[in-house]
Amino acid sequence: MEKAAKGLKTYALFIGIVVLLLGVICLFRPQAIEKLIIWILSGIVMVTGIVYIVHGKTGDSNGTLVKGVVILAIGIVMIMFEAFTKTAIGIIIAIFAFGLGIDRLSAGSRAAKAGGNPKPARISGVLHIIFGGLMLFVAFEMIDFIMMCIGVYFIFAGITIISAATYFKDI
Repeated sequence: MEKAAKGLKTYALFIGIVVLLLGVICLFRPQAIEKLIIWILSGIVMVTGIVYIVHGKTGDSNGTLVKGVVILAIGIVMIMFEAFTKTAIGIIIAIFAFGLGIDRLSAGSRAAKAGGNPKPARISGVLHIIFGGLMLFVAFEMIDFIMMCIGVYFIFAGITIISAATYFKDI
């Protein structure tokens, strides 16, 4: 079980770095990377689904296997319907932000029950949800502005994912 947890931390660290780099690119070159972001996000979503499926099969399966299948299917749909994904990218990122926010709030609750410090996870969760709301607010505005907002969010998400993977016991 410790080996699986260490693997998830390594995966989270890798994803955090990728998301952070994407954020910097989105912020400074929004027009140049729309298609690249769709492919990279689809890949991240599919790999995340596979990781959840493997993790669900190795033990802690309180819905992890089902989440993995759903996440993998979403990644495949994102690739298959690239034009729709491009149109809906702000909404997709908002959903990602809401999901990650809920996950962080849940991690905060687990940390509190285990006697740990829930504050970093809870703050992170609330900020992810705020970013998700902003993404929904501007989802129907200019695509460049959306890409820049996504860039700022990705920088934040990358930093929090990297922090969670490296500093916190329970990610």
